[in-house]
Amino acid sequence: MNGDYVRERLSWFYSRFDTPPHEVAKREFGFGWNSKIDQRHKSFPSPKELREFLRRESPLYASYSVAYYQIPDGRPMQRKGFLGAEIAFDIDKPRIGEHGHNGIICPACLDAARTDALQLLEEYLLGDFGFSSHEVTANFSGSKGYHLHVDSEAVRQLGSDARREIVEYASEPRGELLVEEEILGDAREFYEEKKRGASKLLRGPDEKARGWGKKFHDEAVAGLKASPLDDEKKKLALENLRRGNYGAVKGTEKIWEAALAAAKAKHALVLDKQVTLDTARLIRMPETIHGGTGFVAKKCDLKKFDPLRDALAFPEKNMVRVKPAKNAAFELMGKTFEVKEGVPVDMPEPAAMLLLLKGYATLA
Repeated sequence: MNGDYVRERLSWFYSRFDTPPHEVAKREFGFGWNSKIDQRHKSFPSPKELREFLRRESPLYASYSVAYYQIPDGRPMQRKGFLGAEIAFDIDKPRIGEHGHNGIICPACLDAARTDALQLLEEYLLGDFGFSSHEVTANFSGSKGYHLHVDSEAVRQLGSDARREIVEYASEPRGELLVEEEILGDAREFYEEKKRGASKLLRGPDEKARGWGKKFHDEAVAGLKASPLDDEKKKLALENLRRGNYGAVKGTEKIWEAALAAAKAKHALVLDKQVTLDTARLIRMPETIHGGTGFVAKKCDLKKFDPLRDALAFPEKNMVRVKPAKNAAFELMGKTFEVKEGVPVDMPEPAAMLLLLKGYATLA
């Protein structure tokens, strides 16, 4: 009974579907009715055929390839004729501390995931990597996180190694940021150090550094200013930091260790690296329904998107009677819903659908 109702409502939703992916005819598609992908290697000559399939078959999950192919439904994979692929990023394990987690739908986790996705977009994709805003799109996953896609001719031919470098760069600093070096004989900039008899320097990012170097340098400066060192030593250390000398003042090692930890905590994102590396991967199709929540994998502006209001697939005004299988409480649409096991209740359709798809209720 639940299944018939869900399929009917999915068909209703997809009869209005009008936002197909870019270059539909070159994409591979996959669909799931019992699991996330029960069938793949599907292709469609145009958005019209894709829309009709979604309306007729009403899958719980719809995915598409990040890659473009000559023959998207070819098998095995080698027959498809790879033409290039977007770079995709998946954030569904946000950096969040202790909180009152809700297993049905967690507002705190969703907001933390949105914050991480926005940081990936602004700091890394638009910032450090220099992609333009029209090359990057973001969408809610429909469940716990966000997907970001970069699509341009410049990235379509990148191999797994290049994609690995990109995703790992956003996840952690590459290599050592502080390195002990010998002072070369003609190193005029370190004349004072040589004069004092120093033969080695602790070198690191200077004030002109970019990327992770700048992230670390900024934390080092902040940590030094907040340290208990006397003013004279702080002044000397700060002057040397500007040119990348971190060993001018003894006893600052702990400051640099704390700065590195702070830089990682602030800037290292938790990404599903395999999503970015795998050019044969299928990923949630934007603007389709996630079969575990009934929410839409909505394209969005990460600065102001609220999935608990903006990703609803079904009208709030539609009331549906359900019979909860267990006690539950959750927030949705700016309201708090509480249900008791075995007690039928009329709920707005987005809330009822969430409970049905999560296995927390049946139709009454």
